[in-house]
Amino acid sequence: MSIQAGDAFAIKINSHRHQWSGHICSSPLQWNCGAPEDFRATQCENGKERCFHLGIFSSGAPRVVIPDRSVEQLLGNNPALLDDQLLFFTGSKFDARSGRNPSSADQVLYGAYRIKRAMIDTNGPNQNVIIEPYPDGWVVFPRNLVRKPSTPPAFDGVSYLNRLSRTAVERAVNDAVIEAQGLRGTEALSPSLMERLVHFNDSLEEWIDEAQYAFNAQQPVQLKQHFASAFTHSEPIDSSLASRLKDALAAKPMTFVKSPVLPEPQPLPQDDAELASEVEVATVVVPTISAPVEVGTQLVSAPAVQVDTSATIGEHAAPFPLDWRRAALPEAQQCALIAAEYGEQTLRGVRVATITKSLVLLTGAPGVGKSWLATRLLDDPQRERSVIVSVSSTWRGREDLLGYVNPIDGEFEATEFTRFLRRVEQAWQQGDLRPHVAVFEEFNLSQPEHWLSDLLVRLEYEPDRIGDRTIYLGGSKVRGEAAQVAPQVYLPPSLILVGTLNNDHTVRALSPRVLDRATLIEITASGRTALARVGMVGSYPMIEEVVEDLNEVLALRGVAFSVRSARSLRRAIDELGEDDAMSILDHVILQEVLSKLRLVSGDPQDEQLTNHLKEWSNRDGRSELVLCRERIDTWLQALQSGRDVFQA
Repeated sequence: MSIQAGDAFAIKINSHRHQWSGHICSSPLQWNCGAPEDFRATQCENGKERCFHLGIFSSGAPRVVIPDRSVEQLLGNNPALLDDQLLFFTGSKFDARSGRNPSSADQVLYGAYRIKRAMIDTNGPNQNVIIEPYPDGWVVFPRNLVRKPSTPPAFDGVSYLNRLSRTAVERAVNDAVIEAQGLRGTEALSPSLMERLVHFNDSLEEWIDEAQYAFNAQQPVQLKQHFASAFTHSEPIDSSLASRLKDALAAKPMTFVKSPVLPEPQPLPQDDAELASEVEVATVVVPTISAPVEVGTQLVSAPAVQVDTSATIGEHAAPFPLDWRRAALPEAQQCALIAAEYGEQTLRGVRVATITKSLVLLTGAPGVGKSWLATRLLDDPQRERSVIVSVSSTWRGREDLLGYVNPIDGEFEATEFTRFLRRVEQAWQQGDLRPHVAVFEEFNLSQPEHWLSDLLVRLEYEPDRIGDRTIYLGGSKVRGEAAQVAPQVYLPPSLILVGTLNNDHTVRALSPRVLDRATLIEITASGRTALARVGMVGSYPMIEEVVEDLNEVLALRGVAFSVRSARSLRRAIDELGEDDAMSILDHVILQEVLSKLRLVSGDPQDEQLTNHLKEWSNRDGRSELVLCRERIDTWLQALQSGRDVFQA
């Protein structure tokens, strides 16, 4: 078995009660980490820091020791072979009360390194391999939540080192981010560890590419028999070049730069008669743009082309309005409504955001009213200046958002969003400078920097740089439009993108690239506010108290009695009668609020939360919360017997 291009290494380690922080596990004899009992008795119990895995994720100087002689022999005199490689740590599931369950075969990933340095300890008799990560290149995964992929041995005769394929690595880190989202704001995952995990995920693709390149350059002669089939080339590499690469790496770490993705060619002014003739033969039409187009370092005027004026967008466009200023949203008729629903501070936050950025993101717990706010920014009851786009978890590229070139006839198949962009452009060219809004529901259900890349880049340019803010769609024409209309679309500054974000375990973390180009507004609503939006405040004082107290208990879990829950309660009471209001509330809370919780056995925070919920359900005047009380008691019994709680 050999390492393939893009693979990572994996080693199995003991579990640790305190997340490999450098501190010896408390009560090591009663807590099973996987080490032999006599080692725990003679070493850990007596405070001797002899564990090879003790400080893998120590905040001071993280490192791991590999005490396997076969690994040292494999590396020979070149431990630098592991430099810049990715190393993942695997082991058994464990709980906070007793550690590993010897009868359980479940294996998980604990965390990972991007290796900065690998050394062979020549001071000891065993020649152990010592590995240290880059300061920003180590990460702890959410405990017990990321399943270990299959890891076949990497080398013949070496059982300690396994390998993970590139696909398995990318999936595992992505799963870790998703699981961490469900723990955001809890003590189970600190903000610093969450930040590390997001950074690791964002950098992973680049690090894998660098690891592959470094491995090729550092490969020693004595290991060629293990890797002969791993790195093949269509042409042999010149040995002198390979030698220079190796010497350069030994002298100084290399900086790896990804090849840029080249934009599609933009139409340029054609002064040469022969070139103009070729363009005419190819039936490529450049639309008239009155504003200057930036080409290189000079500003030139685009040529006027005679086209069908009934079909072409922008042929009579006025010069760019130099005094144009983006209008703050919400528009006038919506301001009072939004202020009443969310408060003056939220209203002001939205106005500041829409003035300063083209991408505004609304975040908050599910059901808090993000979509309601996003779709009420315009005085546009007929939806003539807005569109709603539902993001899918399967979106991977620009074709999912904009459309694709039909391979049969070469025409561009536009999506509803692309047709909306054409309408926005046409309105701008005709002098309609009012804002137009595209609302992306579930914005982070898939990774936005993949499918939104074109817009993220082009919306950063100044509005008068027409060429830079134009997306070239491809194909001979856009289906349904006249042949004279070029398959491209200009993004006017009147375009505003609004995304709604959930912060649960089903979504993807946003990368710094996206956050740097956006403004983020958190939308919150207390239980009383949720009830107020459906007209229930003042008429049901006990319900107000129950709901407000519940949201206070759940405040750090991203779970709440939301506006959606309040609407469900309102409809049920209207249909079934006010006499059963508290009993109906019992059903709604059980079905729509408590059903969102996930609890882990042995986690003191989860046990504490469950006890708080029990106390909440047993307060005076809440005898009708029968179903909630029974469910909470069931949870406590499950956690005490070592079973996790998953509602769905």
